[in-house]
Amino acid sequence: MINPEVQQLSEKALKVNFNEIQQAHFDRLMSELEAISDGLGFAELKAKAEAGSKEALQVMRDYITKKEQIVKFIETKEISRVNWELESEPVLELPVESIEACDISPDGSRLIYITESPTSQGVYVKYLQNNKPPKEIFARTANIAKMKDVKFVPDGEKAFIVTNKPELYTAWLPTDVKEGDWVQERVRLAHAKMHDCAVSPNGQDILFVGDGYVEIANLENIHDPNRTRLVLNLKHEDPDRAEGYIQAGVCFSPDGKIAYVPLNEKICRIDLNKNDNPIGLPTWESDDVGESITQFDPIYSVAITSDGEYLFTGTQDGQISKWETATGKEMALTVMEENDGDINSLTTAIQKMIVSPDNKHLIVGDDFGRLTFIDIETGEHIKEIQLPQASSVTELKLVGEDTIYAQTETMIHRVKSI
Repeated sequence: MINPEVQQLSEKALKVNFNEIQQAHFDRLMSELEAISDGLGFAELKAKAEAGSKEALQVMRDYITKKEQIVKFIETKEISRVNWELESEPVLELPVESIEACDISPDGSRLIYITESPTSQGVYVKYLQNNKPPKEIFARTANIAKMKDVKFVPDGEKAFIVTNKPELYTAWLPTDVKEGDWVQERVRLAHAKMHDCAVSPNGQDILFVGDGYVEIANLENIHDPNRTRLVLNLKHEDPDRAEGYIQAGVCFSPDGKIAYVPLNEKICRIDLNKNDNPIGLPTWESDDVGESITQFDPIYSVAITSDGEYLFTGTQDGQISKWETATGKEMALTVMEENDGDINSLTTAIQKMIVSPDNKHLIVGDDFGRLTFIDIETGEHIKEIQLPQASSVTELKLVGEDTIYAQTETMIHRVKSI
């Protein structure tokens, strides 16, 4: 028998012009409602609750809450992204080794990660749709070049691994992998000591970030040395400060034409379509006033809205600023503290940041293992999730509209929108 209330909600939804994302969200809400009710209508649930069962009373309350959520969604078509919850079990937990870097394929089906021990490193792939153990792609001893970062390309069929030597590894990862199907390839690069990489949203280019250098290569011509060029060279500007001067967290504009590079207290905006000498590039420098970022507070992380209108920076001392990308104007947004709201609390370093799909919230990972959801207009701290392992959040990855992956020292956690 069809639940009449479910049928009524479905009929109301037919009159609403949902887009693809909204329709998928509605379908999920309806599935959750049916799972709660187990096919029963409100009258039957109420009768069970009135019979004195505490469990039935809770089911009725959950049913009412979910139904109200669906009614509100039909009326507003707004997808709230504040209701994120941490899954009880981590996606990955290593007993001994630490996780150097990780990435998730765009479709959310594969996790690739680099492990590190005192004597060796390994690269593994885990298929998230099953419970099979991870498979090793390849391993290296500690006295060879150290693998530092890994990134999938937008189509998810291969990943790039950078090292602290002038070389790059490519791993092909088909969706349905069989033992021995992985193919690795090494590409020589022009500069050494790379520690991060970033693939453009359009899948055309890859940026390599090192101590004093930012280098770009065209992915279709990755083997052609003439297609790899420097876009930033701090050795020419300040040789004494170039070492360690570029922090992690380089990000692209949504169209892949602009790169934003944190240079300690500055943000460097690089037009990747220009081929001029990468010296004296335009930078945005923070004002030493109020709660804005000072010139002596290194920027640790950057994030950008999906429309490219605003850029966010997070610093070593917990300062978060919001920048207009069109003008370079900076606005202080908030300060992260060890104990939120305690004026005597120590500030906490901003390790990683991402922006929610609706561009309403900034999700911040800090060095206390917390995820904080912040309103990008008001700076209000909306929600906080404490990860089980209270160590630095070293990677944040948004997959689709409703899943966040967070990496700490030995764990990778999944946070879902409910």
